[in-house]
Amino acid sequence: MGRGGHESGNLSVHQTNFRDETLLRKRVLRRTTLPKVIADHLTSEIRSGRLRPGERLPTEKVLMQQFGVGRSTIREALQHLVILGLAEAKRGFGYKIKSFDRHTLIGPDVTAALLAEDALLDLLEAREIVEVPIARLAATRATVNDLVAMERLLAQMEDRLLRGHTVHRLAARFHLLIAQAAKNATLGRWITGIIPLLTARGWQLEHDIPGRSARELILHRELYERIKSRDPDAVQRAMVEHLADTRATILQYHDALSSPGGPDVRARSDR
Repeated sequence: MGRGGHESGNLSVHQTNFRDETLLRKRVLRRTTLPKVIADHLTSEIRSGRLRPGERLPTEKVLMQQFGVGRSTIREALQHLVILGLAEAKRGFGYKIKSFDRHTLIGPDVTAALLAEDALLDLLEAREIVEVPIARLAATRATVNDLVAMERLLAQMEDRLLRGHTVHRLAARFHLLIAQAAKNATLGRWITGIIPLLTARGWQLEHDIPGRSARELILHRELYERIKSRDPDAVQRAMVEHLADTRATILQYHDALSSPGGPDVRARSDR
């Protein structure tokens, strides 16, 4: 038993094929420039007012012809706009430009930092370091009200799943509830700070990977059950599995993006 009650041995979240991650990072550096260029161009069009809030962005086919690139590149560029809060996907409509304050619209340098896929792997590593002990604390400190809040959120996730909607926003909020149950304000602020990134990336994965929404519900329900059981070791195992599953899904997703056809995108409602 290590410091703070952590077990050693088979519970490490770093049991990942790091050779695959190295290849992914190299692949990412080669392929992320073009989607960013297209996203920056569309951002400039929005900033200038040539594309206005409420309007529909050009279709994927039109953008493919305009920029002379494949569908997967255009999809990634459009998802960049979603990550930045400039657009949203609407079933039967395509991508709609969202309202924003032109004076606070972030610039290309910040955009590049937010969209760097290799930085996503760093975020995953940071989550593995921080969220496992948070989950252990939640198992011993969660109040009845904390458990009720988690149970209600899981019910909302299940309802959205049954109606064919994504659950990424609720899934991100669930991690905030775990941090709140840990009763450590500093850790809670850290989780709050990464919620926008978790939400954006969750949207991306759920839209592009069939069955991901259902998997999210299963993993988060398992976390809840282990916290409810007041067993820190069981919670640790559940969080390790959850984060390892997320890491594996990220690797799968970017491998699919690198294939000629891109990921198998299914139309989903983001309401």
